[in-house]
Amino acid sequence: MLNNKKSKWTLKIDWLNVVEQLGLDTIHQIPEDKKRKAISKLEKEFGSDSLADMEPSLLESLLHDELRKLMQKELQEIKKSKRELRKKGNIIPLKHGGIIKIDTADFKNMKDAEEGIQDMLKGLFDKYFQAEDDEDDEDEDSTGYYI
Repeated sequence: MLNNKKSKWTLKIDWLNVVEQLGLDTIHQIPEDKKRKAISKLEKEFGSDSLADMEPSLLESLLHDELRKLMQKELQEIKKSKRELRKKGNIIPLKHGGIIKIDTADFKNMKDAEEGIQDMLKGLFDKYFQAEDDEDDEDEDSTGYYI
């Protein structure tokens, strides 16, 4: 951060709030040069004395707006990567073990509790493993279903 006597107002800022408002995970996702540019632009626009007199929440919102403008490209990339991770999170490869996320709506189709555990497992297997390749069938045990 800037260590000038002019930028004492930056000590009022709760950076975790700014990071949260930007939708980021850590403060390290904000490049130092962008922080400096945002702070210097606010100082030019408002003056360091008037910034020092402002409430911390107002300073955070001003800084948030400025960083959002400066980091527009980075924020879009971060959102895109988070969306891709969510999509990949729904499909978990089980070639070497893993966890299946089972939706409780899958059990609504079960008409009778006496239908049997084997039928339920067959239904879950069909739902979650139809898309997987059948290349590894030689190595896997074909006598049961694994969850």
